[in-house]
Order: sequence, then C-alpha cells, then structure tokens
Amino acid sequence: MKKTKFSWAKGIRFSIAAFFLVILGLILENFITQSKRQPEVSVKSEEITQQKIENREKVEYLEVEREKGNLRLRADKQYIGEDDRYHLEGNVEVVFLKRREGKDIFLFGEEVTYDREGNHFFISGKARIKHKDLVIESISLSYDKEKELFRSDEGINFSSDRASGYAQKMTYSLKQEKIVLQEKIRLEMIQDQESSLPLVAEANRFEYSRKSSSGKLEGDVRLFHGKSEAYADILSFVLSSDEEQIKTLLLKGNARAILIDEETENQRREIEAEEILLKVFPDIAEIHEVIARKDCNYKLFSSSDGFTEVHSESMKFVLNRDGGLENFHAKKNTRMVTQEESSEEQQIVTGDEMLLEGKANILQVKGKDKFRVKVKSSLSEIFAKEVDVSLDDNILEAKGGIKVVLKAQDREDSVGFFSKARPVFITAKEMRFLEEEKRFFFMGNTKIWQENDVLRAGEIMLNAETRKILCIQGVKATVPYKPKDKEEERVEISSDVMIFKPDENLVSYRENASLGVKDIKLRARSISVYLKEEKGEMKKIFAHENIIVEQGSREGRGKEASYDIDEEIIVLSGNPVLIEKDKGMTRGNKLTFYISDGRIAVENKDRERSVTVIKS
Repeated sequence: MKKTKFSWAKGIRFSIAAFFLVILGLILENFITQSKRQPEVSVKSEEITQQKIENREKVEYLEVEREKGNLRLRADKQYIGEDDRYHLEGNVEVVFLKRREGKDIFLFGEEVTYDREGNHFFISGKARIKHKDLVIESISLSYDKEKELFRSDEGINFSSDRASGYAQKMTYSLKQEKIVLQEKIRLEMIQDQESSLPLVAEANRFEYSRKSSSGKLEGDVRLFHGKSEAYADILSFVLSSDEEQIKTLLLKGNARAILIDEETENQRREIEAEEILLKVFPDIAEIHEVIARKDCNYKLFSSSDGFTEVHSESMKFVLNRDGGLENFHAKKNTRMVTQEESSEEQQIVTGDEMLLEGKANILQVKGKDKFRVKVKSSLSEIFAKEVDVSLDDNILEAKGGIKVVLKAQDREDSVGFFSKARPVFITAKEMRFLEEEKRFFFMGNTKIWQENDVLRAGEIMLNAETRKILCIQGVKATVPYKPKDKEEERVEISSDVMIFKPDENLVSYRENASLGVKDIKLRARSISVYLKEEKGEMKKIFAHENIIVEQGSREGRGKEASYDIDEEIIVLSGNPVLIEKDKGMTRGNKLTFYISDGRIAVENKDRERSVTVIKS
C-alpha cells in the first residue's frame, strides 16, 4: 500500500507573488511613470494674437505666449470658417512648446479647429496626440485649454515603448492630474523588451490620479500573462507619495487568479475571494502580504502530486523579502481537501483557523468553542480542539477532547480483537500520529472500544493498518463472551501492560495482571488471551506465575491457570492449594473452579485418583 504523507498540509507551501509582481511592476512602469512625466501643460495665454487670416496655403507661424511657452501651427490650409473658428486642414500639426526639453505636446490630424481665444481645440481625421514615446490616436480628439482637458468619445488607440491598447472613451485632465479611460478597454504591456509574455488588461473603466497617488480598473476586469489569468470587478492600487513604489493593490468583487507554471505547466494555482489585497514592502518592490477576504478558496493542482484546496472566510500570506512563505493564517470555517494524483482518496481537514509559520514549519489547526478540528481520510476521522502537523517529519499531534474513529475496512483479514470489519472508537486527552508508520499514540485517560469490547489505559499505541496495540499504565479491558447455551457475560482484565498481536491472534496482559468474571477474581503476573481466527472472539485464557484465584471466602494458589470460555471453568495447576477461611488448607494436583455454580473440584493423582468437590 502506498504511504501518503500530509500533502494536505504541504499544499499550503506555495508562491503566489510572481504573477502579482508582474501586475505591480507594469502598472508602475506604464501608467504611473507616463502620468508622472506628463508636462504641466498650461497654455493660458490671454488670446492668440489676432491676425488677419484669409485662405492661406502651406502656412506656418509661431505665436509667442509670454513665459509660458510657444504655440506652433502647421497645415496645408488655414482659414476662418463660417462657424467663426479657425480651421487648419491637411497634415495639421499643433505643437505646444515648453521651455524644458522633452515637455512638448504634439497634436496631429487632417483638420484642427479652435476658437478665437485659442481655448478649445478639436482634432479630426486621423487625430493623434504625441508626448515623448506616448502616442494617442482616434477619429477625433478635443483639447480644452482652460480646463486643461483632453477628451475623445470616438474610440482611442495608444502606444508607448512598454504599452499599447485601446478604449472607447478617454478623458485626461492636466489640471486635476487625472486620466480616465472608459468602455472596451484593453491594455497590453510588456515587462521588458526581451519578454515574450505581455500583461494584457481588460476593463470597462480605468482611472489614475496623481494627487491621490491611486488608480483603479473597474467593470469586468481581466488580466492575462501567458497562461496565467486574474479577474475581478475592481482592481485598485495606492502608491507611495513619490509614486516610485506601490503600497497596496486590491482585487475586489469576485476576485480570482489562475497561476500556471509557464515552463513545465505541471502546476496550476487558483485563488478566489471577494477581495484579494496585496501589500508591498515599504523599501523594495516585493510583495510582503497577500490578504484574501470573504469566501476565500485556494487550489493547487499538480500533475505529480494531485490537488490541494483550502477554503476559509479569510486568508493571509506573509512573505519574506525573497518571496518565501513566512506565515500563513486562515480564519473562520477553514476547510482543506487533498487528493493524490493517482488516487481517488481524499483527506479533509476542517477547523476554525489554520496557521503556518515558515521557520517552525508546523501547521496548526484550531477549533473554537464546540466546533472542533476534524481530520478525515479513508482510514480514520480525528476530532480535537487543536491539531499540529510537523511538515518536516510528517507527525500529527492533537490535544483537547480527542476522539478518533477508525473506519471499517473491507478486507479479508478483518478478524481479531478490534476487527477491521467494524469501526473502532478512541477517546483521549492527547494524541500523536506518525504518518509514515500509520501509528497512533494516545495519552491521558485513553479509551478504545468496538461495540461491547472496551479497553482503557493511560497510554495506548495503535497501528491503524495492522491494528497491533500496545497499552501501558492502568490497563483495563472489558470483553463480552457467550458461554454455551447461555446469555452473554463479560470478562474484565487489567494489568500494567497489554500487547495485542493480530498475526498471532494473541492478547497479552503483563505485570500485575488480573481477571474478573462473575464472583471470581484471578490475579497473576501475566495473562494471555487466545482468539478464534474466524470471529476474533476469546477462545482460551491462560495465566502465568503467582496465580491467585479468589471466590468468596476461598482462595486458590498455583503456578499456572487456564480459563475455558465455553465450559466456564478455571483450572489451576502447578502444585495448587486451596485455602478456606477458618477451615484450613487443601492441596491437590489440580483445582477446577466452576464459574456457573460456584463449585470447586480438588483433584489428586497419587496411586488412586481422587476428586474432592467443595460446594459454595
């Protein structure tokens, strides 16, 4: 049988930072830096100097605007139309010249019109805006100089060294330092020139404000990076005051990320929640915390290890500066499900919260009030107030109201004491389970039972596969038996140590052993119980060394004793002696105690065989 490890616990060890780091980096590199580089265009001349303009061909003139900069106009044709607006037609170029190099803004189009005050510009026919490496194109664009506002409702395309895309509408306010894109937005960004995996973002609305150092994507937000994807109703982010570092990024509303290993494709990770919040280290562009809230679900699929799924109301992942997991915390109604790749068997763990500290490498699962931790597999169900799993050596430790159910196994060898054919129940104060060896250790007022078979001890070791049992400290077993043609009776056996060997159908009670049945009590150094192979019921019982059998006022002593279950007799041998209170002592070769009616037969084997019967 293949030995499974605590894969449900190890499944938490994953890295979710890489995909989101791409998002963070590209937002900073494209949206933010582009906005930050935009010139403070403020073409606030009182009026463009009035000139007598008639129809002119191939015109170019320069209008000085005090210390604010210059305005340069070029066109194949220029005139004042019936609308009392200036018209520039054919290969039009309007340049807002700034004093500092690289701050110029270029407007291009087949036609540009503007009012006499030079406040409102309208560009149509292959309209284009250019600033540094950023180019915006549309059927038509407008620029309001007074409001310092660019606008288009006719659909825009844009491109830069690192990004390209389109939207149906655009508003860019220089005064408010805010850009808004709306409807059918698609952004495609590359992390570096050599990368073949661009980040593609789709949404219905995008905005960024320099004044608040924040921005967001809204409405059916979709992110794609290679085979990895992310979805949300809203993606918002907040920057540091110098706009050089992202502080937080939030996916909100049906948030979901699907992360796929691009090289091997052998792992697929999914994280879902109502909200997924990312916090970054204050001094480096590395994710420090990932916080998921409301109906959180994490899944890990592996072509070699199967899958792990974690569900809770909230999750928090704390990462170190190298991207390694430092701490994991899931709270409220936590549930973890694991299934190995080559098996249909599932392991299920439920509790109120789960914690994992990277250094300790121990997963803690805690219950709350009456809601206890539950660990369920095909082999057993474990209930406890708290469960700790060491991921280094695959050891599970539980404490607080331990209850374990060993499930019935459909196997041919399901016979013997605590048979595998029926469920076994165990309670204790503490428990340890060694996954590799399939061994349970129970400590503190331990009780194990199957139907009417009951076993108690201070500590019990049980092998879940073989059902071998070792008990120490105050061992006490209650075992039912059925004599011939009689009602069921019970035998109670106690000792300091008990060992059950299923392969030998033998239960051994050692050190200070005792047996009680009806009004008879037997004490010995050890007691051996042999079981019937077919049903696992008691067949015969033997006691060894320092035997004392008590029945009322009579006491038998000897070296060996046997108990025939069916005949209900105890035979004492090894120079036995019978002591009766106030009546003296009787010796014989064998003493037979008849449990049903209380008779004692003393047998002597000298020259003539004699039997003395003593009645109660």
